[in-house]
Amino acid sequence: MGGLALAAALAASAERLPAVNVAPAAEGNLSDEGFRNALRTAGLSDDPAAPWTPDRITLAGLYFDPALRTARLTAEVAIADATVAAQRQNPTFSLNPERVISGAVGSPWTVVAALAIPLMRPAELAPRREAARLDAEAARLDLGAAFWQTRARSLAALRKTLVSREAEKRARQSAEAQAAWAENVRKRLALGAADRGELAAAQSAAIAAAADSAARAGRRIAAERGLATALGISPMQIGDMQLEWPDLQQPPAPGTVQALKLGTEALNNRLELRNLELKRQAAEARWREARAGRVPKTGITPSATHDQETHKIGLGGDVEVPLFHGPGAAIRRAEAARSEATARLDQQKVGAVSLADTTAAEYASRYAEWQSLNAGVTGATASESQAQRALAVGEGDRPTLLQAAAHRAALEVQTLDALQAALDALAAVEDAIERPIWPVTTLTDVRTQAVP
Repeated sequence: MGGLALAAALAASAERLPAVNVAPAAEGNLSDEGFRNALRTAGLSDDPAAPWTPDRITLAGLYFDPALRTARLTAEVAIADATVAAQRQNPTFSLNPERVISGAVGSPWTVVAALAIPLMRPAELAPRREAARLDAEAARLDLGAAFWQTRARSLAALRKTLVSREAEKRARQSAEAQAAWAENVRKRLALGAADRGELAAAQSAAIAAAADSAARAGRRIAAERGLATALGISPMQIGDMQLEWPDLQQPPAPGTVQALKLGTEALNNRLELRNLELKRQAAEARWREARAGRVPKTGITPSATHDQETHKIGLGGDVEVPLFHGPGAAIRRAEAARSEATARLDQQKVGAVSLADTTAAEYASRYAEWQSLNAGVTGATASESQAQRALAVGEGDRPTLLQAAAHRAALEVQTLDALQAALDALAAVEDAIERPIWPVTTLTDVRTQAVP
């Protein structure tokens, strides 16, 4: 979405909060008809066997993630609280019957009925309702932030799963290459063409590579379970999913990212800043409400009296007497809260710009490290190919080829680790500006598309 954070669009579209229809995490099923309808609405394939691209994974997370149910209910509570805060105080009805128990009277009963109606001070009601409206808008922004966090968790889990699968494969190849090299050294030692130090080093490398391969398998399983948790579905469904991220190993260059004017994007898109601005405005409204307290509270009390055989009506009034305290403390508190809200907003604006710059610098560093290792893999692959050609024409030997293959395989594993770090750093940039950067998404309003 050009220029706007995806989560901002989600929050902006949340004028009302209809009942949500999401499945509990234990019941999440990718064949769910409601979810498939959400996919069709978004213009995506609803076939569970189709490739699970980042957009489809995003929708799955938004549809099934149980954290969003909590976030939505929290927002509904906050909006209800804001509505209650804007309400006027109800009047109080009183009924006081009295009966004459001595003396001669025509009717022994005296009954007084009264309705005490508190009056709003002239400048009190408008700012109170304004503050309540701003609180409700802030609650909607909190819900939008929850949608963004779900998207971020889902895509992070997808990236980790895909990279861990590839890393497991490369680690297995590295273990096989190291084992082949160690075996070659062992054979050459038996022929007197190698020494025991070389064998010890080769065997140590082979053991380390085998241990890393086993560890990578465990990480892949953990990543797949993490993806299932992020999506709110059963881990058994992950094995049937054809996960796909086009150009996963071609993230954008740091220069492309920095050209987005990240500081401006952060100031425009971060829901946290919008939330703080609403809170600042609400604090301003509450300050105006507190200043209205300089006028004493008043009320009227219309009444009707049945006094034995006569009927009377009356109209009383009451005025608050500032005998123990005046409005000064409440006004000073409101002034302090207003100043605090303004200072906090200014502080977070500076922090948002700094965070955008810091994450961009971190991404540039991780990207450079990954590119350096990529260049190393290219060189190692060329050396391996050269050794293979030399062996084919009788100008090389097998130990050189095996050593080159082991070196290339080990570098490939390291490169995937560097890629994972670079992708995580890029995701941190996205979180800093709360805008999708990569991959380009076709989703424009995930909230209305994902939640029926």
